[in-house]
Amino acid sequence: ADRQQAPEMAARAQADPTVDFTMANIYFQNEDLHAARKAYEAAIAKQSDFPRAWRNLGTVTLRQGDLAEAARAFERAIDLGDSDATAHGLYGYTQSALGQHQSALNAYLRATALDPEASDWKMGMLQSLFALQRYQDALPILDQLIDAEPKDARRPLLKANGWLGMGDHDGAATVLEGLATTGTASPEALTQLGALRLNAGAHDKAVESYRRALELSPATSLSTSLDAARFLTTQGDLRAARSLAGALDQARTLTSTNQTTLDELAKMRQQIARIDPENTKPFSLYRTAPAVTGDMRDRTPVRVWLEITVNARGEVEGVQVDGKTDPEFQAAAMNAVRSWTFSPAMQDGLPVPMNLRIAVTFPAVTKTTPNER
Repeated sequence: ADRQQAPEMAARAQADPTVDFTMANIYFQNEDLHAARKAYEAAIAKQSDFPRAWRNLGTVTLRQGDLAEAARAFERAIDLGDSDATAHGLYGYTQSALGQHQSALNAYLRATALDPEASDWKMGMLQSLFALQRYQDALPILDQLIDAEPKDARRPLLKANGWLGMGDHDGAATVLEGLATTGTASPEALTQLGALRLNAGAHDKAVESYRRALELSPATSLSTSLDAARFLTTQGDLRAARSLAGALDQARTLTSTNQTTLDELAKMRQQIARIDPENTKPFSLYRTAPAVTGDMRDRTPVRVWLEITVNARGEVEGVQVDGKTDPEFQAAAMNAVRSWTFSPAMQDGLPVPMNLRIAVTFPAVTKTTPNER
């Protein structure tokens, strides 16, 4: 009898979707997403109204980056009754990623109704509302999130963007001024505040914002700050333009700067000199990068400070090390700087020699493994 029942039991086991579902869960726990997906699909093929299998299939396919299949799986799971906040929230995420912003908003609203304390779903709502340009609806939600986590500077920045979306520059400026006053403004917030101040004609305050952004993050703030300096030049506010140009000169010594940016800065400084040539400092027109050889790469990043003399022809005449650094880097920095060319300093409309203190930066060199060569 047992022998006769064995094939029947095996057949029942083969037809049982819970066997595939259990195996899929094991694969998933072991991070074998391909096998887990196949097993969940097998369970669904045997029982199409298996909500947990659909839900887990959505999670696996989302991890795999298959957004369309993940959306289909989460939607089916919800239709079958597996409709908690996480299911709706993840469905909203897939819809948002697929550009279906109204559908995403509806899903996030349901998720938030089921779990009002979950900030992830509220952030999803915000993204959808911004995508739908429903900024006025987004602002009250942002106020809730800011009250919940007042130290998160990203949320006030979103609020400022909401005011900008509605065309209210004063409202945006008020939010960003608050961040600047408390010292929590990011470089992005400071450059945005600088742009608003420029548009309002508050040039000195705008320069202050850009200078602070350059101090916090020279690499990410150079381009927008250079645009602002050019704008000030075209507006004829040469004092503010020079002030920001000085901050740009200092910032470029603290980060790796490509030649295109250097050329743009040089053009802007030349434009200032043409408009008002009476008194200007030297600024470099061409810079060669210092050579990094041998095991020097393993000792980067390094910054070498130098005192140089730029003559009335814009040539580097004297070079001295200012401070203590690795001798190899000192030599490389001095050799590079000797080939730099400058627009000379101007005094009373005439080119004159001038001493400068500059920094030569050796950025970190990424180490490669044998397999990467």
